[in-house]
Amino acid sequence: MDGSVTLIIAGMLMIGILGAVSYFSNNMTLNNIKSKTVGDGQHGTARWATSKEIMRIYQHVPFTPQKWRGQAKEGHAPTVGDSF
Repeated sequence: MDGSVTLIIAGMLMIGILGAVSYFSNNMTLNNIKSKTVGDGQHGTARWATSKEIMRIYQHVPFTPQKWRGQAKEGHAPTVGDSF
């Protein structure tokens, strides 16, 4: 009986502390949020990347699932090179 009373008192104390922190923190409402327009004054343009830019930025990895499955069956990590 003594252990459960201690546990109940500790729980009530924690709830009281959390209540006090939320009361004194002044962050209980959403009234201080400034309404903003979309973009908030940002300017710029967006465009799709061209094929030439994509080839320059990314490395081409050929799609060779049969090769990868064969390497996986042998317990090797899949490779990108030509050697099998």
